[in-house]
Amino acid sequence: MRGARLSIKQLVDRIFDVMIDFMENRPAYIPLLNAPRNYKRDPAARNRLREHFAAAFREKQPEMTQEAAFRVATVTVQVVKGMNPLYADAKAAEREEIVREFKLLLTSYLSSRLHG
Repeated sequence: MRGARLSIKQLVDRIFDVMIDFMENRPAYIPLLNAPRNYKRDPAARNRLREHFAAAFREKQPEMTQEAAFRVATVTVQVVKGMNPLYADAKAAEREEIVREFKLLLTSYLSSRLHG
């Protein structure tokens, strides 16, 4: 993901395109969202996506500190994860509207945090 070359809208579109593709091509993912979890995920594995996003955000805004970029990345991941249960419960015709709302939310947030 080349964050500096993408507009914020393009960046958000790409984030959600990857997530939607993942959910649509892995039918077990949605039912597993509600499965009880009795394990602790490895912190390094848990942070890979956040670190990837943080790097893209710093490309977009080089003066952003690593800590600030990671915090924005953490919020970004939580926003995307927040869509998952709504998406899973929605009828197929409604899913596009749910994605559109979450894209608007994340675009607004990143526009204010990445100034541009």
